[in-house]
Amino acid sequence: MADEDILSWAVRDRRIIITTDGDFEELIWRESKPHRGVLRLENLPRAKRKILLQDVLDLHSPDLESGASVIASTKKVRVRRPIFTA
Repeated sequence: MADEDILSWAVRDRRIIITTDGDFEELIWRESKPHRGVLRLENLPRAKRKILLQDVLDLHSPDLESGASVIASTKKVRVRRPIFTA
């Protein structure tokens, strides 16, 4: 599926996208595409990526549930909260 199709599907089904692909940030922040939350993980070996995923979910699930974009690496985690306009 194309990234835009995945993003549309996730919005329609109210799902958070978990990926190692940085293209979703482009769609969300530069092209202002709607989303329900995105977690981008550093592209690590699978075992290390699973540990990183669990650590991020333990600490940032409320952020993701509120529609934030979370970028996580072994060195830091960045949270970009959605901007809601009236």
